[in-house]
Amino acid sequence: MRKGFWISLVILSISSVAAVIVYSQTKRPAAAPRASNSSGSSASATNKSTVDLGKLNGRTYRNETFNFEVTFPEGWLLADPTAEAGLRSKGVDLKLKAPKSRDPQDQLRLNSYAKRVTVLTTAFHPINKDESTVVRVAVEDLSRVPQVKDAVDYFDLMREGYKTMRLPSDFKYSETQAEKLGRKQFAFLDTTTAQGKTRMYATVRNGYAILFTLAYRSDDELQSFRRMLSEANFALR
Repeated sequence: MRKGFWISLVILSISSVAAVIVYSQTKRPAAAPRASNSSGSSASATNKSTVDLGKLNGRTYRNETFNFEVTFPEGWLLADPTAEAGLRSKGVDLKLKAPKSRDPQDQLRLNSYAKRVTVLTTAFHPINKDESTVVRVAVEDLSRVPQVKDAVDYFDLMREGYKTMRLPSDFKYSETQAEKLGRKQFAFLDTTTAQGKTRMYATVRNGYAILFTLAYRSDDELQSFRRMLSEANFALR
């Protein structure tokens, strides 16, 4: 996997979602942390260790807490957090971290943010090859940004957050957009860098943003990603 292309996904996965928190901190004092749910319900807990990581079964990822299931196309490799050590040995690092080239204060904020997001699964096609397509499925606790009621709010606040950060000079982002895939309505945002393109779809449930991020190069890869989400089940029984 080419290093620069993977870094472009890491930049998006951190800076895009972290922008919500960074921007909100410039507008108001940080809200007090929400108390953990004593009943053990992971969907409303702020401690990322309590978030339901879901389960992998072949090419299918399922999460009953967040009520969705998605199946990747044939030939994709899926990894959950327990597989990180094995992937690192192949040169693939799933850990969220802020790029060292950032402004020091932004980097501190982004490192702090990384503790608030939970990666549920990462998928690659092909694995350990140049020009790999990468999908990351993650959730972010929105307890500190109560103004975010839906995915459109989420991306609108994210775009405002971009304005406060020192992003790479070649980093471009779109307007907030919306699209219905299958029976599910998503908001989405497109970004581009010299390394490639990224699309992030989001939906909001139970106080969390559920994020599907694709780092890609060709339109065929994007269309395959859209088909995958259109066929996903967001109403588990």
